[in-house]
Amino acid sequence: MQPSNHHASQHMRLERVNLSAGDVVDEPSSDYTLCLVLAGKAQLSWRCDDRWHQHELGPGMFAPITLAHQAAMLNLSAAQQHLMLSIGEAAFDEVDSGDALESLTQRPFHDPFLGQLCRRAWVEMHRGDALGHAFVESVEAAIVNTLLRAARGSVRARPEGRGPSLPPARLRTILDYCEARYASRIPVADLARLSGLPASRFSAAFKAATGHSPQQHLMSVRVSHAKWLLTTTDLSLAEIASDCGFFDLSHMTTSFTRLLGLTPLRYRQQMRG
Repeated sequence: MQPSNHHASQHMRLERVNLSAGDVVDEPSSDYTLCLVLAGKAQLSWRCDDRWHQHELGPGMFAPITLAHQAAMLNLSAAQQHLMLSIGEAAFDEVDSGDALESLTQRPFHDPFLGQLCRRAWVEMHRGDALGHAFVESVEAAIVNTLLRAARGSVRARPEGRGPSLPPARLRTILDYCEARYASRIPVADLARLSGLPASRFSAAFKAATGHSPQQHLMSVRVSHAKWLLTTTDLSLAEIASDCGFFDLSHMTTSFTRLLGLTPLRYRQQMRG
């Protein structure tokens, strides 16, 4: 990517990027990435459910969202200009879990109101004054909520019927896999393969069986192991974050606080008196 401009707010960053034809790889980060096409038409190819999909992508459309801590592999048939928004986990934690956005990772989508919000945020941020920054801080919550509503609307739009289910033996295999490999990156697609379901249906089946999304379960497993290391070892917080499979110390702190209501350091202090 070739960013031509970059601005940031507390949770949200905006970049106008010029993308060449060819492969586009988004490495895992602690942000949710949203891309609005500003100029250029292209055929988009992207990987989902362990296979490649194709869809025309033009101005006013959004590319499939990249979730936090997940990589994305895309291919564009022609050059395009995108407005890229990177939104931190904390912005979603204030209203819901970012896991709810999974339906928007499976295809490009069009939302005129969301597009207007993103463009206006860019214009105001580009002004560089206090009022512009204040506007972006205030509109961030509107963008997050609009994304969540769009994702839920996509789920409701699917044909009704009995949802997929996970047999107990398959579920046990998945839980054991998470317990054995929590220190490594575990893409949802890997868990879906163990279940025998496509990734787009696996998450719903897993949540129906456990009450939690796959990402929430993995976070819980990692936090559980981090708690043990915080209590029984003198490893640094950064070492524990790495040993437990967190993206970085910030990711562990966010996950820990979300589940337990206190930071890893505070937990260690409390457990050691």
